[in-house]
Amino acid sequence: MLSVPLIYNNEIIGVIELLNKKNGNFTSEDEELLHALADQAAISIAQSRILESQQSNIINIAEILVTAQDSYIQEKKGHARRVAKYAYLTGKNIGLSENELKNLHYASILHDIGFIKFSLGEQMIKEKCKQHPQFGYEMIKPIPLWSNAAEIILNHHERYDGRGYPSGKGGEEIPLGSRIIFVAEVFDVLTSKNSYREQIDYDAAIKEIEEHAGTQFDPAVIKAFKEAIKDSDIIID
Repeated sequence: MLSVPLIYNNEIIGVIELLNKKNGNFTSEDEELLHALADQAAISIAQSRILESQQSNIINIAEILVTAQDSYIQEKKGHARRVAKYAYLTGKNIGLSENELKNLHYASILHDIGFIKFSLGEQMIKEKCKQHPQFGYEMIKPIPLWSNAAEIILNHHERYDGRGYPSGKGGEEIPLGSRIIFVAEVFDVLTSKNSYREQIDYDAAIKEIEEHAGTQFDPAVIKAFKEAIKDSDIIID
């Protein structure tokens, strides 16, 4: 038997053992090779643990930010989580990869985080509100694991016909995740209780969204959204 410890930063994090060599006994050359393999394995394991820790921290940060957002704007309480659920189902139906779905989730749950930079009075001023994608982008972009999510947040109010904000992008120029969130967000606004418009049911909301296919929304995203929501167990109050 030949055993070699896995060492990273002077800490033993595991052991590699070789048993029953096929021909003869283990040699010093075998031990040297195993040490080299152990060094690489130790680095890989340590990096994996660091990544897991970072991802755990990112999840905690997202939860803190969403809770802060819900507390700051009572009327939007629960909105981000519902949008994230609708967006995830739509993205999965479209066939996004696991990594793309993860970016979409974080962008969805934080898409309105820019609003916390406004005073309560400023939230009622339309031109001020149009700045929230840019503010959200600036808040999220510095976090490396959220760089792709930040781009989605920045563009989630761009219209398919190029008449949205902040940059007036159109069609395929708008990130797919942003196009998905736009449909999911409007659907949630239409079907939720709020002070600035009457709540409507599922069918009426879908009809209203479809009326803006090709102008406000990507027709392909609307189709995927309808299929995803229809096959889910989501209940609209």
